[in-house]
Order: sequence, then structure tokens, then C-alpha cells
Amino acid sequence: GRVVATLSSRLVRLRDVAAPAWQAIVATEDHRFFRHRGVDVNGLGRAVVSLGRLGGGSTITQQLIKNMVLSNDRTVTRKLAEILLSLELEKRLSKEQTLEAYVNNVYWGHGAFGIAAASAAYFGKTPAQLDIGEASLLAALLPCPEALSPY
Repeated sequence: GRVVATLSSRLVRLRDVAAPAWQAIVATEDHRFFRHRGVDVNGLGRAVVSLGRLGGGSTITQQLIKNMVLSNDRTVTRKLAEILLSLELEKRLSKEQTLEAYVNNVYWGHGAFGIAAASAAYFGKTPAQLDIGEASLLAALLPCPEALSPY
């Protein structure tokens, strides 16, 4: 056998993630994260206008819902479900809880799911030990981890 994915068995509390790491993720993935209620109308509008394609414009909350509950299908039905579930999730979780769930479940490339696995795989560190350069690299990988990876 060959290892195809590294799942972190340890969930990381947001307070145990270096501030530059979660700040870089918010800045690159959803800069209005702390101001919207799960759906960013501006981002959604850009995605719809963007040549009529569905894709892009998703908030961190929407990405979390898609990754944990829904499929990757690019359909109007899936997008509507994502929006409705994101609005509901925002009523139940704090922003910190949502961001914590996101960093623990998102795919970082090379089989690494979650920031603990990504920090270890890319830098041999814990999320608390990441410096600003390492944090920036991890955040930059998120749109397309395998293609953007320097390794």
C-alpha cells in the first residue's frame, strides 16, 4: 500500500493556530467572513455574472457546507442547498467555530486534510508554530492545492 491521504486525528482549536495562518486564510478565501451571515451577496453576484458559470464566490461557511455535507456537483440545486445550509449554520455556530471547523476539514493538497496534517506535511510543524510565510503559502494553496503546491 501507498498512503493516499493524511487525516489529522487531532482537531485543532482555533486558538492553537498561529494568528497569521487563520488571518491569511480569511484574507484569501473570504475577506468579508466576519461581516456576512454565511453568504456574501457581492461574491455570489460576481460568480453568477462570471460568464454564467457556477463556481467561485463561495464563503468559508459555504465551502465548509459543501465539503462536509454536499457533493461537488456544479448545479443550481446544489448551490441553493449550499446557500440555505450556510445561512442555517451561521445561526448555530459562532464565526470562530465555523473557521475552526473549516481549517480542520479543508484539503491542502498531497493528501493532507486539516491544518494539522498540512502543517506537518509541508513544514514539519504544528499549526501554532507556523510563521507568516508558511501561513501565507498554506492559504495560497486552498483554491487549487495540487496545482499550486511548490512540492
